[in-house]
Amino acid sequence: MVKKIGDKKIDPLSPTKGPDSVAKTTGVEGVDPVKATSGVAGTSAVGGVRARKSTRMMSMAEREELFKMVSEEADKLFPPGTLPKHKKEVIEGAVKMAIDAAITDEEPEDLEK
Repeated sequence: MVKKIGDKKIDPLSPTKGPDSVAKTTGVEGVDPVKATSGVAGTSAVGGVRARKSTRMMSMAEREELFKMVSEEADKLFPPGTLPKHKKEVIEGAVKMAIDAAITDEEPEDLEK
């Protein structure tokens, strides 16, 4: 049964029990010695590592399209009634700020230096 907020009836509390008996502690018998370790024999080369591809500049039209996609996804993730509007706007703004911060104003040849 669900109690209502204004319900003045409180279930009676059961008295507490005393603690159970505690077993006597015993001393530590012995500790095994630490085993020696050996040195590293060697390492092998890492395979499959490639050079980073050059970064492509994003146009303002692409940026606006990306921001439009962020807004659409925010509407899908947080339909009306699931999250207060101001909190949704804060989350959406944070994602847009992160994207905007990642966009550089430098020319591609400056990025390779």
